[in-house]
Amino acid sequence: MWYGSELGVVKIVLVISSMGPGGAERVVSRLSRYWAENGKNIVLLTLSSEPSFYELSDQVECVGLDLMSRSENKWRSTYKTVERIWVLRKTLKSLDPDVIISFMDKTNILVLFATRGLGVPVVVSERIYPGSQELGLEWESMRRVAYRFADRLVVITDAMRREFERRGFKNIEVIPNPAVPAPVNGSSAAPKGGQRNAKTILAAGRLEYQKGFDLLVESFSTLHKSYPDWQLVIVGEGALRPRLLNLADELGISGRVRLPGVVDNLPDHLACADIFVLSSRFEGFPNVLVEAMAAGTAVVATDCLSGPREIVRNNENGLLVPVDNARGLARALDLLMSDASMRRRLGTNARNVSDTFSLDGVMRKWNRIVDEAIAA
Repeated sequence: MWYGSELGVVKIVLVISSMGPGGAERVVSRLSRYWAENGKNIVLLTLSSEPSFYELSDQVECVGLDLMSRSENKWRSTYKTVERIWVLRKTLKSLDPDVIISFMDKTNILVLFATRGLGVPVVVSERIYPGSQELGLEWESMRRVAYRFADRLVVITDAMRREFERRGFKNIEVIPNPAVPAPVNGSSAAPKGGQRNAKTILAAGRLEYQKGFDLLVESFSTLHKSYPDWQLVIVGEGALRPRLLNLADELGISGRVRLPGVVDNLPDHLACADIFVLSSRFEGFPNVLVEAMAAGTAVVATDCLSGPREIVRNNENGLLVPVDNARGLARALDLLMSDASMRRRLGTNARNVSDTFSLDGVMRKWNRIVDEAIAA
């Protein structure tokens, strides 16, 4: 279908707060590239003016609004919220899109209020299981009102859909994130550092409570003496870096735990790891887990309310363990660290996620949503 603008080319504006190194941002970069390379007019609008961490197509127009400054008090926060809505409204009106797709809860709310009366269809996408991260009374009340104006609410797992339906939300569509096998430049592309020729347990994500890296460090500490040729590498950055480093030091494993920060060749690290671990306390749809599986890496994942259980089939293409349970995580790691054939079997089976969550299959669902929103 794909009709809408004066020149017959659909114009899609994607809105997100920023394009830093996060899962939603990674998905936005993929969607924008796919659509731009398939003849769509794509504008990527961010509330931040910072450049994108992810590579974007030259055909994508980027607009940064520099609206992300912090507020000192409640009154200033209210003023900034109104200002963001006003600037968003003026900007979106000037861009004259055929459809707007917004990502992340607070940005979705701002966009929906900003577009009231403009006559432009708006699709909003939630990326985290509702309730895992509380918005606060004010924002939660705003979401209940604003989401009534959305043409479609896109979530990434069936568990999220059921929870939003339980809360009274409607017009919900499940579209998972794509598993895009990334190019691998050879094992030397992911320098292991630490111990020479060490086997690697890899984790990746923001260094914050959600990701459960403290549990992972604790689990590894119970195994390090039994496996002196293994190391733990946690890729990412965040506020808990000092705490994780201190924890590793207290447990006597500081020489076996590496925190290299944010890397620009994560796919190479995923492909070169011996085991990948998702230790999260909660998730939406963990992109990095799917990417590790697509690379053929044996994985261990916590059985969150949303995400891993819709990706990992326990003991078939990975291992699922209880949430917030360091002992259970250690048992699963022990199984894989001690059994190379099991790692190979799970890694081989894991590659099938490339078919289950193929980019073309995911984009067919997005295309249908956009078609229906424009035609409504």
